[in-house]
This record gives sequence, structure tokens and C-alpha cells, in this order.
Amino acid sequence: MSTSEMDLELKLRMMRYLWTIGYFVRRNIRVPRQNFISHDQATDIDVFGLKIDDELGYKITICDCKSGAGIGTASRLFWLSGLMDYYYASLSYFVRTKMSGFEYMTLADRLGIFPLSADELTRLENAYGVDKNRFFGPFCKEQAKVDDALAELRKDLHE
Repeated sequence: MSTSEMDLELKLRMMRYLWTIGYFVRRNIRVPRQNFISHDQATDIDVFGLKIDDELGYKITICDCKSGAGIGTASRLFWLSGLMDYYYASLSYFVRTKMSGFEYMTLADRLGIFPLSADELTRLENAYGVDKNRFFGPFCKEQAKVDDALAELRKDLHE
């Protein structure tokens, strides 16, 4: 199983949480290289959230979701901080299956990032009444099957 597949559950959970509190959400947003020679993908944002208020102001939230614990945490926090600055994000979450200790909490706090373990995310979901059984839409594991079926129908219509 690839890393992105292992992280899918965390990504979908963050999407559902952000959606519940009023964000438009997308996952795996490409961040292109900014040079004149190539427009290759430099990296991606696991979960991107956009919230528009009553006066058409907006708030951007980005999330980095990783399975496991500890490996590369400090570098991921600095990376996420850079993306926050680049996209003028006012909020970011670093979500790991297990958060590996308090040494990263100080760094995350200093960078303005909220670190969450899967257990802490569960508490947030419960506190905000997140519907964990959403069966359709970008929050669903089965969405890829729906997308594939729609692609097949489109192909059949154009033949």
C-alpha cells in the first residue's frame, strides 16, 4: 500500500471535519514548481480548505496528513509552515496517526500549526458532530469507484 493510500483515511476525516465547520474542501492539491523551464509538480497539499464569510472574506486552511509517528516530523512542520506563508493560510493542521511526543508541540506552536493525533481528531469529530458515515462526495473512500463509473458513462455517451 502506498503512503498516499495509507494516509487516505486521515485525509477524508479532515475533509469531513472541515466541511462540517463550513469549509469547501479538496484533497491532493498540486503545488507546481515555479520556474520558467518546467511546470512539474513540486509537492501537494493533502487537504485544502476554503471558508468564505458573510462579507466575502476568506480563510484558507491546509492540512498535512501522515500515517505513523516521528519520522521527519520537524521537517514536515517547517514544510507546512512554508506552504502556509505561500498560500496566506491562516490555519494549518499536521495530522499523524500517532503524535510522537511533546518535543514537536513547541515547534508546531511557534510555527502556528495545530498538531493532531488520530485520537485527538476523533475527539474533534465527536465535539463537532461530524457525520462519519457520509456515503457520497469527496469524503467517501468509495468516491473513486463513482468517478470511474461516471467516466465510463461519459465515454459511452461520446462514442
